Amino acid sequence: MADCTPFDKTITVTKLAQAYVPIQKLCTLMEPTQALLAGTVFPELVDIYK
Repeated sequence: MADCTPFDKTITVTKLAQAYVPIQKLCTLMEPTQALLAGTVFPELVDIYK
């Protein structure tokens, strides 16, 4: 346990994470029944999770 970093110290030399969020054009909406089946109201997002 001597090699552990205590929680009271801040790690400043390490980049922990970086988010990548592409720009999306959400122009149209699905019908409510179709949106419930797809899990989203935006048809542009459906192809991502197929």
